[in-house]
Amino acid sequence: RERVTALVRAGDDGTARQRLLDTFAYYFGADKAARLAGDERLAVRAGDLRLPDLGLGRSGFDHLAEQTDAILHSAANVRHFGHYRDFLTDNVDATAHLVDLAARRAAWYGGSTADLHVLSTISVSGAPPEDGFRLFTEYDAVPDQPDRNYYIRSKQEAERLAERSRDRIGNVCIHRVGNIVFAADGGPLQRNIRENAFFRMLGALARIGVVPNDSHVWLCHVDVVAAAVVALAETPALANLRHHVEHARRDSLADFITGAASVAGTVQPAEFGSFLNRVAAAVDRPELETALAEILESFGLLRGVSPQSRGRRLEVCSDRTQQFLRRMGIAWPEIPPEGQASMIAAALELKP
Repeated sequence: RERVTALVRAGDDGTARQRLLDTFAYYFGADKAARLAGDERLAVRAGDLRLPDLGLGRSGFDHLAEQTDAILHSAANVRHFGHYRDFLTDNVDATAHLVDLAARRAAWYGGSTADLHVLSTISVSGAPPEDGFRLFTEYDAVPDQPDRNYYIRSKQEAERLAERSRDRIGNVCIHRVGNIVFAADGGPLQRNIRENAFFRMLGALARIGVVPNDSHVWLCHVDVVAAAVVALAETPALANLRHHVEHARRDSLADFITGAASVAGTVQPAEFGSFLNRVAAAVDRPELETALAEILESFGLLRGVSPQSRGRRLEVCSDRTQQFLRRMGIAWPEIPPEGQASMIAAALELKP
């Protein structure tokens, strides 16, 4: 039977298991959490991906390597703001240490390494070209030019590192994921939702009171993303590939926000020029300073890159991955009204 070992940042294994149990309880309820945490197929270890031996010590590291057939690396610093050294440690160094874990398994099984599946982000596509047009598909490596956003830059570097490790590891897959939101049936919002860049942007637009009517969002339900990554990872024929785990449907940002009953009459859709005028007017309002900063960053206005120009000069495609997922019976559902309503309501409560 398949077994799962979860590494959780904590001082000891007992504290690590309790942290995981608390997370389970938040998302799935206390009863289901107790069943999950008590399943004999689940092992929970206190560890730290930022450390060379994952915080396990050399013997613990070697023991884990011996038992590991595949690694799903979904941990990341996704805050979008902060010091680059933190993103480097959390997103790049951690990936390097898991490469070492995957490669170490060969010492126990005569050349057979563990598979490594790195969850990345569609955002590694980077900025659009200054001139012309660029198509970013699953066949494309990350751009040579590092992104100005530290989070994106660190994920680009983590991808480069992972792909270079293919001379040490038999199977390294990159799963570039879209904007992850609530589950397909609604359910609770992300536990650390205030660290989610999309959520903060929703709150900022709600405070400004206007949203551009020609911007789009690609919302990917967390349970569908999880099922898609596992299905792709379990298919031997798809080894050493990049996947774009996101749907091709373009939902309107204005429809997503104004369609919620909680914002009726308080947030208005507008042409992009009118939206910019409202943003410019917010400069003189100190209470909107935080919202203004979020909007300038989210829409690329600090770098002179509007959503319109980005759409005309850069397009991300996921056609190959969509074909794989359809054959596996995995489909992207419509946005559930309950999830939409809960996210917008929470965004309205977001304080500067």
